[in-house]
Formats: sequence, structure tokens, C-alpha cells
Amino acid sequence: MEYIVIRSNINKLMNYHNERLKADEEAEKKKREEEFRKQREEREEREKKWKEEHPNLSKYTYYTSDTYYSPYYGGYCRINFYEWSDIHSTPKTFDYYSPFYKFLDESGLFITEQQNSIIKPLNKCFITCVPGGKELIVAKTYEELTELYNDRKYT
Repeated sequence: MEYIVIRSNINKLMNYHNERLKADEEAEKKKREEEFRKQREEREEREKKWKEEHPNLSKYTYYTSDTYYSPYYGGYCRINFYEWSDIHSTPKTFDYYSPFYKFLDESGLFITEQQNSIIKPLNKCFITCVPGGKELIVAKTYEELTELYNDRKYT
């Protein structure tokens, strides 16, 4: 009786193939991790720059550099802003918080947390700048704004 002996190097080839697949997977994983790291760094840099340019929006809303801007975010309000420290002029009105914060950011004005806590619960408020400065005066009524404005006008 004769036996057939099959000699093959298939085990060596399979081992080589598996090692190559494993090396390819590791290289792909390393490439993805590097891409994710780069994207994260770019996103963080973009976010940092946006926060510097929009201190009010970034502090008092959930907007980020990647978020679509919606003026309706934050709810309805009635903010009367008297530009150029002229409380006798027609005020610029804001019906939502986000456009007001955006306006402040674009104007280089900053609202403090204390001032923000005053306007948030109110249906209506009145705001202007200290004459000759960028500090805001926030009041619940026009009469209070006039009083605060006159107290600070000559200081």
C-alpha cells in the first residue's frame, strides 16, 4: 500500500498572512488615532478662538463654534438697549437673549454674571453704557435706569 505524503508550507503562509493583517490593522489604528488627535486639536483651537471672540455667547448660552446660531435660543425677553449712553434716544430692542449677547460681543461689551442674573428673570429690562465707557448699567425699569445713569454720569 502506498501513502501519499502532502508537504506544504501553508502554515507558514497563513502565519505570514495573519501577521501582515495584524500589522495593517495596527497601522490603520495608529493612522486613525493621529487623525482624531489632529481633529481634536483643530476643534479645540477653533473653540478657543470662538470663545475669545464671543465671550457673552459662550458664557451665557450653549453656542459653540460648531453650533448653528439660532436667535430664538434662551427664550423670549424684552431688552431695551440705549446706544451711545443716550437714554433719551429710541432703544435698540432685543426679543431674545442670544441676539443681545451676540450684539454685545460684536460691540466689544461684556455683561457680568450679576447683571445677567438681573435680566434673566425679567420680562422687560433697560440697559445702557456708562457715559464714555464700556461698563453696562442694567435696570428693571426705565426710571431706575435714569436714576442709575444720572448717579454715574459725572463720576
